[in-house]
Amino acid sequence: MIEQEIQGASVAWFKIAELIARREREKALGVCRLLAHSFPDRAYELQLEGDILWALEDTLAKDRYTQAAQLYEHNERWVEAIALYEHITTIYPIDYTALADLLFCYAMGNAYDLFTTLCNTLLHKTQTGMLSDTNYTTIMHQAQEKLQKYPTSQHTAWVNDFILWAATK
Repeated sequence: MIEQEIQGASVAWFKIAELIARREREKALGVCRLLAHSFPDRAYELQLEGDILWALEDTLAKDRYTQAAQLYEHNERWVEAIALYEHITTIYPIDYTALADLLFCYAMGNAYDLFTTLCNTLLHKTQTGMLSDTNYTTIMHQAQEKLQKYPTSQHTAWVNDFILWAATK
């Protein structure tokens, strides 16, 4: 019985790939919804929907990815949230909210090296005119506001320290 379920799930993955190749959006999402009953959580289902929509070049992909990342955040699954926000910011590099959320997740996930690398990249883009001062400030303040909702002052200090350091550059 279990072997049949596993085999059926495997076939479903191939069916989704086939439907995407034929650009059959609704059918692919329908198979995804059927397959979702075997998923561990709603975030994973939304992530797969995002993958299907992205493969079909549908703009709703970003919404599904964002919803999944927010669920991962809510459940403090920082690695998964980081992976999705990195994906979103790769596909949509001018999504300033996603960049702020990525900074937040780096901080909460204790990924200090990634946090400082992204901060430095944003600062460099600001200094070279690729990112306006207003957008840079918006990103940093959104991350700062999100971090202030958590009692761990260490993470908020990272953002505060970087804002102060960046002001001297």
